[in-house]
Amino acid sequence: MTLTITAEIKNALWGCLEIPLYLKSGATRFSGSFAALKRSLVVPVLLIPVIMWAIPRPERYAGHSFIWEFLLMFIQLVVGTGFFAGILYFFKPRHVTTEDFFKCITAYNWLSLSAFVVNIPLILLAVMGINTWDDVLAMMILVTLYSYSFLAFMITYTLRTSVFVGISFALADLMLGEIIRSLTTYFMLQVL
Repeated sequence: MTLTITAEIKNALWGCLEIPLYLKSGATRFSGSFAALKRSLVVPVLLIPVIMWAIPRPERYAGHSFIWEFLLMFIQLVVGTGFFAGILYFFKPRHVTTEDFFKCITAYNWLSLSAFVVNIPLILLAVMGINTWDDVLAMMILVTLYSYSFLAFMITYTLRTSVFVGISFALADLMLGEIIRSLTTYFMLQVL
C-alpha cells in the first residue's frame, strides 16, 4: 500500500465521519479518480459478511447457505450501485465534470460504512436482548431516513448542485434499492 492510497483511505474515513455530521468539508475528502472509485467498491463488499453476521437471517432464507446469501447481497450491491451510477450519469447537471461524478460514486461507496456504523447501536440493542428485533426495526426506519439525508447532502456537495437535486438522487437511490432488493430476492429464491 503506497502512501497515496493510505492518505486516500484516511481522507475517505474522515469524509465518512464529516458527512453524517453535515460538514461541507466531508465532500472534499474523496478522490475523483477512476482508480479511487474502483478501490472504493471494496468497502461495501467487505461490509456484506459483517451485515450478515450482525442481522438475523429472514425465515425465507432458511435452507440456503452462507454463500447463497452472500451472493444475493453481492448481486444487490452491484446492480444497485450500477443503477445509481447510471441515473446519476444520465441526469446529472451539465456543469458536473467526470471527476465530480467519480468523486460522488466513490463517496457513495464509502458512505455505506457510515450507514452501517449509525445502525450499530440499534443492532447492539437487539443482540444484547435490551430490545426485540421488532422494536429495533422500527427505529432502523428513522436511521435509514437519516442515512439517506446525509447521502443527499453528500450528492449536493460533491456535485456542487442544489439541495433539491441531491434529495432527488437520494430518493431515486432509495426507491431503486428497494425494488432491486425485492426483485433479486424473488428471483434468487425461485432460481436457486
